[in-house]
Amino acid sequence: MKSLLLSKKNFRTFWILLWSLFAILYAGQVQAEENPAQEKKEAAGGVGDLAAKTQNPVGAMYSVPFKFTFDYGADNGEATFLNINPVIPVTVGDWNLINRVIMPLIDTPGLVTGTPEIPNPVPGDGATGLGDINYSVFLSPAKPGKIIWGIGPSLTMNTATDDQLGSGKWSAGPTAVVLIQPKPWTLGLLGRQLWSFAGDSDRATVNQLLLEPFINYNLGNGWYF
Repeated sequence: MKSLLLSKKNFRTFWILLWSLFAILYAGQVQAEENPAQEKKEAAGGVGDLAAKTQNPVGAMYSVPFKFTFDYGADNGEATFLNINPVIPVTVGDWNLINRVIMPLIDTPGLVTGTPEIPNPVPGDGATGLGDINYSVFLSPAKPGKIIWGIGPSLTMNTATDDQLGSGKWSAGPTAVVLIQPKPWTLGLLGRQLWSFAGDSDRATVNQLLLEPFINYNLGNGWYF
């Protein structure tokens, strides 16, 4: 019964976060509609510039990317992941605060190891549901130079609806990103370091370093490798 109540609580938290996100995105859309001159200016930059903006993790643009990954046939188990990754920018003076959320929806038939979403897995017969939600906020210059950067804190919350889908811990640490965008390229590196500070005392502690390099080549008309 305790596990069932925890699951319902986590689902309620997930839906509250999701509806809050939609409300913020709607407010941003209304603000854009109230400033048509800025909207026309951005449109004049072309689809290629828009594609470059979406590839910037600390770009001041509302977006909700979906990332689907699957892991089959490997020694670390089998699983599918759908990461919902809303990005909500807030400009304060000469600085942008880029709020990034990662909400992982996971399906696994059994034990899976070696993935960022499940750093300390527990054995089981499989589960489907919400994993641990990660929230990061980057402080980044509103008018960056050739080198674009952002730095800030990152927090992973113990929101998994099943023990097999999360670490059982609350974890926090620093995160940073640096990139350059010489046309038609986007080259960068995003990293974060997390240490657990609270949660289930029976679960292993979290000490996780994640490094994510990215290289994009823009082809035009919004297409890129």
